[in-house]
Amino acid sequence: MASTVTSRDGTSIAYDIQGEGPAVLFVTAALNLRGAAAPLSASLAEAGFTTVTYDRRARGDSDDAAPLAEWDPRREVEDLEALLGVVGGQASVFGWSSGASLCLYAAAAGLEVTRLALFEIPLSPESVDGSDETSSLRELILDDDRGGAVEYYMKDMPREWLEGAKSSPYWAAMTAMAPSLGYDLAVVNWSQSAPLGRLLGGVRQPTLVMSGEEPLPLFTDAAAALVAAMPAARSRTVNGTNHSWDDEAMTAALAEFLRPA
Repeated sequence: MASTVTSRDGTSIAYDIQGEGPAVLFVTAALNLRGAAAPLSASLAEAGFTTVTYDRRARGDSDDAAPLAEWDPRREVEDLEALLGVVGGQASVFGWSSGASLCLYAAAAGLEVTRLALFEIPLSPESVDGSDETSSLRELILDDDRGGAVEYYMKDMPREWLEGAKSSPYWAAMTAMAPSLGYDLAVVNWSQSAPLGRLLGGVRQPTLVMSGEEPLPLFTDAAAALVAAMPAARSRTVNGTNHSWDDEAMTAALAEFLRPA
């Protein structure tokens, strides 16, 4: 059974913790529960780390005390702050896809994260105004069209990803999480709201920006832009395809990067 911690606005955040050693928080992608990181989390715990996986707000066993479709990204930073309190006040973070965007947002907001490991973050190196997308997603959520909301969020992804999701046994679980998608969109939009140097120039923690062996051009372009914009960032390729990784290869990469010198 998951443990819980209460965020600043009263939201209950469900998490699992295991292992002993330097702490690492796992920040999941859109439409993922904490179980998506469980195999990697267990592997990294065996390598000598304390690992924390959690359900981001409005997903799984975590609730959301904020008004429906408000989607203030500061609430997710407060969730991470509460989780940091569980492990002594500071930790490294590993985030993938939109979860990586949340890691960057939290670090830029001054959260006590020691290192950032990011995998295939979806951002455009050019500034983009995402307000229209947020409005469209909000309308679908308020109309309770959850399937439509998931399809809308995935509209710029490869079509086969959406078709695969719709034909999988996980589609019902994905549509149940649809109200959380605005949080993903909020942090992705933030990461594209201004030149990256302006947004991230103050993030001086060591940062590893990773991509799989056959990434979409979006992810390689984003990695290059982040390395150029962040004073202590570098890139690395890990074994993996189709926006996923090989757990053994990722464990090795994370252990090497996150272990204190």
